[in-house]
Amino acid sequence: MVASVSTIKSLGVVALAKLIIYKLRGSYDTTIDKPPPPPTQECGNYCIKAQCELKDKKTGKLKRTYKGYSKSPNISKRVETICDVTSKNSGDYCTKPDITFSRHLTMCKGQVEIHYEGTDIITII
Repeated sequence: MVASVSTIKSLGVVALAKLIIYKLRGSYDTTIDKPPPPPTQECGNYCIKAQCELKDKKTGKLKRTYKGYSKSPNISKRVETICDVTSKNSGDYCTKPDITFSRHLTMCKGQVEIHYEGTDIITII
């Protein structure tokens, strides 16, 4: 198949490539224009740990640590939301979540733990 210079200029490179594919395969390949698939809700055989800290607004002293474990990347938003609700009630502030990927899957069940500073108390949500 030979395309003339005027055909190349009028069609453009992408359209010309589609035309060549059509001529060679006998059909129009629509995979070129398809959008990428939506992102998956899991990130493989990993556990995602998201951690925020609740700090005193005046002193900056650590009050609580929020840790969430899940295979879903949404755990970050969940941990941040739980910390934000507590901070609004107490007048303190939350740090942005730190994200860690791990192969340790024993704790990876979508739970959020609240660790109270200066105590051994842990609340699991």
